[in-house]
Amino acid sequence: MKILFTGYGRAGKDEAASLVSKITGLRYAGSFSWAALPYVAARLGLHPQVAWETRHNMRQIWYDYCNDLRAADPTILARMVLQQGDITAGLRDGEELRACKAAKLFDEIVWIHRPGTPVDPTVTFGPGDCDSIITNRGTLADYHNELRARCEFQYKLPIIA
Repeated sequence: MKILFTGYGRAGKDEAASLVSKITGLRYAGSFSWAALPYVAARLGLHPQVAWETRHNMRQIWYDYCNDLRAADPTILARMVLQQGDITAGLRDGEELRACKAAKLFDEIVWIHRPGTPVDPTVTFGPGDCDSIITNRGTLADYHNELRARCEFQYKLPIIA
């Protein structure tokens, strides 16, 4: 099964991907940002570590550079991450999402909603464009329990841990 976690920045997408990988054995492929890092760092003229550490302060620049990268093939970043595993996070562009859906690259596209998380203008689609929504509220344990329940009962994934 191929799963994509989306949502606004700081909503808990990477946490979801990491936990689902741990409890199901599906491989976490990293984020779309991680796949784009070498390209974006080169464009910024920064060491990759510096580019990574400052990415949240440069969301729009990263988004624009990723749009350039995706110009010829909107699914390029998705295909790059899926070469590394089954679960990923961080797709931001609506055209990219529609192209991934058309190519049937993911079995489940999940929007992570975290109340109080600011709207991220670099995410150009919404929860209604996804297959399901998980709300990240309460404690980390609450979130993990919700993710575990979704994996087992909605996505029908075997739980190994």
